[in-house]
Amino acid sequence: MFKKAPACAPGLFDAENQTRKQDMSSLDRRDTLLALAVILIWGAHFAVIKAGVTQLGPFVSLTLRFGLTALAFAPFARWPGWPVFRRMAIVGVLMGVIHQGLLFAALGRLDSASVAVLMQSQTIFAVLMGWMILRERFGWRTALGLGVGALGLVVMLGVPDVAASLGGFALAMASSLVLSYAYIRMRQLSHVHGPTLIAVLNGVSFPFALLASFTLAAGDRGWAHAPAADWRIVGFVLAYQVGLVSFSHSLWQKLLARNEVARVTCYTLLMPPIAIAVGVIFMGTPLTRQLFEGAGLILAGLGIVVLRRVQKHRNAPLAAVE
Repeated sequence: MFKKAPACAPGLFDAENQTRKQDMSSLDRRDTLLALAVILIWGAHFAVIKAGVTQLGPFVSLTLRFGLTALAFAPFARWPGWPVFRRMAIVGVLMGVIHQGLLFAALGRLDSASVAVLMQSQTIFAVLMGWMILRERFGWRTALGLGVGALGLVVMLGVPDVAASLGGFALAMASSLVLSYAYIRMRQLSHVHGPTLIAVLNGVSFPFALLASFTLAAGDRGWAHAPAADWRIVGFVLAYQVGLVSFSHSLWQKLLARNEVARVTCYTLLMPPIAIAVGVIFMGTPLTRQLFEGAGLILAGLGIVVLRRVQKHRNAPLAAVE
């Protein structure tokens, strides 16, 4: 499955790429277009996941995604050594099994637009975890941004689909919290070969998702319902996830290697508006006042946090969900 890697094999996350970073005030035109393309893929992914879980259920969908992605990237993977593999496996369980499982379950209960907005709470959790775990400090402006973002989450409780399923809200919050912690653990993997990381994260997650698909999924959520699914939709969803989403992660890491990280991650603020637009146009999501106000408050608050990172030139990446 793995090829033996030389000690300093170049890769998407390699330290050699870090030396090529440019201290620029903004991204050049090419990287700006690439960043927008990645965010468009990630923003639309919420609606794609929603389409998938309505056909197969969350755990069956995850099993297929993890298995196919691991198979697709295994031929390009390199054995990282046991110490690195163990760290990758921990991140895989956190990011793949727990975060993705909770996210897919939330999308089974809520509209894709609502989940996309709620998942931005990962930035709030990331800053608070950095303060509690890594002893990172932040000033009153960042605290103000966190407060405004938290107020937006409260407003989101009034969105019709969220108000009708507080369990879905709790699942989205739990998914966001786990993702934030996974990104803290992922800082230890900054020099890992890109395809290796994707192959291991998905390969480690696959058996857990498979087990859950047999033990936790029932009725129209399990494998028994698979023959009745619309496999044209399922095929599109899997192609989107295995191909586009995986490629976008590799592209994102190249952007982070070439540019100041804080300036690249600013573009993640465009994800909720894109997700809302895709949900309204393709999924029939109602654009309510509560959704508009909640998303506006969350983005305003997180905008303050991201702006402070840019001003401080802080290169610890904010978590990005896809």
